[in-house]
Amino acid sequence: MKAKREKELKKHILLNEINYLKALLSGDCETVLELSHFPCTLANAYGVQIVDRHQLRKHCEDYKHSLEGELKFMSAKVELLNHGTAIVSYQTTYGGVTMVDVSTWVESEDGWRCAFHSEHPVVKYKL
Repeated sequence: MKAKREKELKKHILLNEINYLKALLSGDCETVLELSHFPCTLANAYGVQIVDRHQLRKHCEDYKHSLEGELKFMSAKVELLNHGTAIVSYQTTYGGVTMVDVSTWVESEDGWRCAFHSEHPVVKYKL
């Protein structure tokens, strides 16, 4: 029974992550805010930021992309660290760019919320 419950929880958290990323890419700032824990830490090519609700809304509005084309998720993994913390990692391909993403989700009174999100382009190294 415990393994089944853990599998369902991982699926739920991964679905939240997918909804979070799709909302961010499409400019659905209300969904991004609803799924975020505050303060929220963001790490990307622009650096590391710890943002409040107002700052995340601005980031979301500035980040808005058109979701034309297919967003592909690959190699998704969810690790439950304890009863209230999970790490989600995966690769995405969108618009010809492959990214690696990592998020930390925490459980609160309002459900699971993203407290940390990081995204970086995959770089191929030649040896």
